[in-house]
Amino acid sequence: NEKVLDVGCFFGNNLFPFAAKGANCFGIDIHENIVKKAEIIYKNRGYVGKFAKGSNTSIPHPDNSFDLLLSVNTIHYESSQESLTKAIQEFKRVLKPGGRFYFSTVGTNHDIRKKAKKLKKNIYEIKNWDFRDGQNFYFFETSTDLHNFLNKFFKNVEVGELTEQLMEQTLGFYLASGEKE
Repeated sequence: NEKVLDVGCFFGNNLFPFAAKGANCFGIDIHENIVKKAEIIYKNRGYVGKFAKGSNTSIPHPDNSFDLLLSVNTIHYESSQESLTKAIQEFKRVLKPGGRFYFSTVGTNHDIRKKAKKLKKNIYEIKNWDFRDGQNFYFFETSTDLHNFLNKFFKNVEVGELTEQLMEQTLGFYLASGEKE
């Protein structure tokens, strides 16, 4: 009966293992049509999921609502230190005391980052990648930077790094988890 939230849920794929174990699954995404599609996919698979429009910095749920918060490759869409801080504070707000978060974000060994133009510390303009070209993203410079940042908001923070090869692309990610006091 635990409550799990996926921030930037897309079609809800990250929630399926939790739904299969009986968790109450919630997802938010910035696109209304994706939210509607996630609801249809869940219904068609026999799962119950509640999906709503929202973002990293505006989660439409009350304080202390969730046991677990997932954010898979969405936090780097923030384009400034201020908006990133607001997003992490929002993650903390909706977690219950003792609740945990897990997220992944672009790491140093990711092709999107290698092709991007560094504008200033942590701020990169996406170049020669895809539909995101021209957008500014927030990338942590090192896993230690990410760890130190998260320690300001959560306890028991752990950070790791994963690199994988997907066809011709190298995808490198920082993985992080921690707990709300």
